Amino acid sequence: MAAKAIRIVAILTCHNRRAKTLGCLENLYSQDAASVTFDVILVDDGSSDGTTEAVRNQFPAVRIIPGDGSLFWTGGMRVATKAALETEFDFLLWLNDDTVLYPDAISRLLVTHDELATSTEKPLIIVGSVCDPDTKAFTYGGSVSASRWMPLRFSHVLPGGVPAHCDTFNGNCVLFSAAAVRRLGNLHPKLVHAAGDYEYGLRAGRLDIENWIAPGLLGECGRNPTEGTWLDMSLPLIARYKLLFSRKGQPPRERLAYYAAHGGPLWPLVYPLVYLRPLGMSLARVFGQSPGVSSNIE
Repeated sequence: MAAKAIRIVAILTCHNRRAKTLGCLENLYSQDAASVTFDVILVDDGSSDGTTEAVRNQFPAVRIIPGDGSLFWTGGMRVATKAALETEFDFLLWLNDDTVLYPDAISRLLVTHDELATSTEKPLIIVGSVCDPDTKAFTYGGSVSASRWMPLRFSHVLPGGVPAHCDTFNGNCVLFSAAAVRRLGNLHPKLVHAAGDYEYGLRAGRLDIENWIAPGLLGECGRNPTEGTWLDMSLPLIARYKLLFSRKGQPPRERLAYYAAHGGPLWPLVYPLVYLRPLGMSLARVFGQSPGVSSNIE
């Protein structure tokens, strides 16, 4: 008797990255994963570069949901998750459209899930780690909280030869069991762009869902550049503050909701500190110290 096909619903959101989106989809459909069928939901958040038309031509089976450009990453994934939850599936896959999976990535995620499922009855989330396409250095994956007092300061967990537990994760490549998604529901309604993935992972832990990192690297995705962001030290301080308060920065109301939910007992003291960082980085440069532009605070 033939094995029952595993149904995976893959969800993505995109905006004006036609070539990357097409490459990501081509790579997904080319996965070496026996007995797996893919249903793909793509939220095109107002692309003006012909992404929707190109996807329809090359991948007519993809369900495309249009946005008006105001959804951003978390908003787009929230729309896609709502659509996915209206269907039946065995697993839900989060995939960034700039992530290139290795040919056996999906099969390795499924193997990791099945191995862990033999020792727990809890719903499982399996995180795929990715690396820089040129240097092969780790870029995105799972993370653990620094402490009870600073739960929103994280350290990345490098993938090893066996599955590793994590507290939360980046959303580049994540496989959710159906039970995990249906217990979690949708992404946080007050978050638009940043921290939507980290909030979802932290909430999973509170709902007795286990987050695990699959062994090894499963694909490639370069780090987002700091140029043109509030971390860009070449910009004037006032420009960096404008970017900090923008939708793709650290909007105060969104960050307040995130910190209040997951920031631990000291969150009222820690929450304002992010809005002092641009000034602190500038002062550090004036006094000849490293500004420390990289951040593990999500």
